[in-house]
Amino acid sequence: MLRFLYMRQLYSMNSSRDIRSLLFITGFVSSSLQFIMLREVVCLCGGNEFITGLFLAIWLIFSSLGATLPGGRKIINEKHLFLFFAATPIISLALFIFFTRIMIHPGETPSLVKTIALIMISLAPTAVMSSRAFIFLSSAGKKLRQSEPGNSFGLETAGSVIAGILSTTIVILFIRTFLYFIIIEIASFLAFYLILYKPGNIVRIILTVVSIAALMLTIKWAPDFRIRELQLGNINISETFDTPYGNITTGTYYGEEVTFYDFRPLYYNNDNIRCEEDIHFGLLQTEKTDSVLLISGGLFNHLPEIMKYKPEQLVYIEHDPGLLKTEDIYGRLSDSVNVTLLSKDAYSYLKKGGKKFNAITELVPQPYTLSLNRYYSREYFGIIKSNLAEGGVFVCNPLPSFNYVSGYYKKALSSVVYALKSSFRNVKVIPGNSLYVIASDDSIRTDFCRLSEEKGISNLYVNCNYFNDNEISRRSNLLMSELDSSLSPNTLLKPVASWYENSLFIEKQGNKNLALALLILFIAFSLLKIKRGTLLMYSSSCALSGLAVTVIFIFQAIFGNAHLLSALILSLLFSGLATGAAMNRNRLRSFIFYPLALAVTILSTGILANTMMLQAAGSVIAGSLMLLTFAAGFFAGSLYRIMTSDRSALSTEKVYGADLSGSASGYLLTGTILIPLMGLTISTFILSGIILVSVFIVSVSSKL
Repeated sequence: MLRFLYMRQLYSMNSSRDIRSLLFITGFVSSSLQFIMLREVVCLCGGNEFITGLFLAIWLIFSSLGATLPGGRKIINEKHLFLFFAATPIISLALFIFFTRIMIHPGETPSLVKTIALIMISLAPTAVMSSRAFIFLSSAGKKLRQSEPGNSFGLETAGSVIAGILSTTIVILFIRTFLYFIIIEIASFLAFYLILYKPGNIVRIILTVVSIAALMLTIKWAPDFRIRELQLGNINISETFDTPYGNITTGTYYGEEVTFYDFRPLYYNNDNIRCEEDIHFGLLQTEKTDSVLLISGGLFNHLPEIMKYKPEQLVYIEHDPGLLKTEDIYGRLSDSVNVTLLSKDAYSYLKKGGKKFNAITELVPQPYTLSLNRYYSREYFGIIKSNLAEGGVFVCNPLPSFNYVSGYYKKALSSVVYALKSSFRNVKVIPGNSLYVIASDDSIRTDFCRLSEEKGISNLYVNCNYFNDNEISRRSNLLMSELDSSLSPNTLLKPVASWYENSLFIEKQGNKNLALALLILFIAFSLLKIKRGTLLMYSSSCALSGLAVTVIFIFQAIFGNAHLLSALILSLLFSGLATGAAMNRNRLRSFIFYPLALAVTILSTGILANTMMLQAAGSVIAGSLMLLTFAAGFFAGSLYRIMTSDRSALSTEKVYGADLSGSASGYLLTGTILIPLMGLTISTFILSGIILVSVFIVSVSSKL
């Protein structure tokens, strides 16, 4: 039981303004590190929803531990507490960089075990100390009769909102990641010192000058270049920067120019085998190649192969403008080449229509995330079909190519192939260095050796010296015969391909049982945080975080992989939380009203999202969805205030711990299991059902 707060201990925090300021700074600092570390971990460890859920779950579980760790009767020196808390982000970052270097090789996607170890080691200091600091301040405000715990929660959440907005806008648009991080650290140390020690004017001026000097030295040191060099080992970095979609780092590896996207090689020079397969498997099928569309994958490495077909127009779409900048396409293109460059979302571009292409080659990454899944959905393939000319061909590579195919591999392939068959009469699977799927209403041939000779296309690899047409046909037919006809096609509303892709990745690493065991362990651990009277807080937080994942997925599926849009959704949610937690007492309603209102809001979100996904997404529907997100946060924040008002300070720790644990379960479950397997609409019904079951238990049981 926490017993470290007594009136005689609060010898320096005798001002309500001090407590409010420290609450805001605590939320801002901890959330700034959380957003930065989440981005870094997701980029480094694979970027799928399981990694994101794992990160958030571990952060929240550590925070829950920090909130409920017994402190005994030891007197706490709040000055030391907050200065140490200010230092913990530096400790977390140092641990992250050190263990990244010793545990993960450049270009490697770490195993599940390494990922969990890296996240736990890195997050522990800041997550534990941030929740300890919040509980200290929340209890201090109540002991001094300066504020209710709900007001404290609202102020801390307001700091999180500002941190989320700044971390995802300023970092991406203006300042590099680690430079921003060091700015936050310098500012937080200065703010904590000024609030806690209240120095005179001369000392304030000196501290401000020293902080500005430290900032100038940091800018000159260029921390992002130094840290990326430490992470990537023996790569000589020439440029590194962040975009709304990921990190791009270019450099040389033993004299070879390489572009790393999220720490993995995206493309490099003289990659003839991959480039020839990417282009010729599709273009050899078509009689006409007047108009060609290439979606992602790099332009200059594929351009020589495309120009063998002498297209009248080539359109290249790359969703990340940073990749266009890295290739310096505008400066390197010849005037004789008619290329249209577009930095936009391919889904949105094709949905507008207006052009017909003879061939569309899609080289976006495989659908291991919910946002990438949209490029392999039945709805998207229908849009592709409408943008193809008569006899046109579409090519994508949804999977790697293995000599042995497992059950999850067959399921992932089946879900994509059946989605394609919903729009195209003919679909063929071609095993190469990657697995290619070709779709067309015309016949599809697999004798690429003969096709290259017939069309007079001279290649280094896709030719009769390396290709055996009979063997390719045999392997293609074998894979097609392994498709599971009982599986439903991959869709926007039920993105099963992402589930199968992630299951395949975990299975390939030999961690299938470990992933399941961890999921059960985390949820079981979070359930231990349910104390007497906190079941409603746990279930509401679980459903609320699940709603956040759902809404982010909806907007990404409709508008593209927009990190800025995700930050907006989370900011709306946190704003609702802060507003609900800080509302006046005379506006409080029945204890059961707010969880029931939250359940209705989540149900309404699912119904509206279903309409939004199936129809054109208008601004009214999108705005309504954002309003529902704010309302959901408001109801959960209101419940928090009710459960911490007019009770002992100990209840704050219990309720806050239940809130964090419930959020951990919601983040982990929704993106990794509920949406991929159950679909979007059913997921919202399940989340609402969790609340309703809790309301029923609380209403009829005297034990909770």
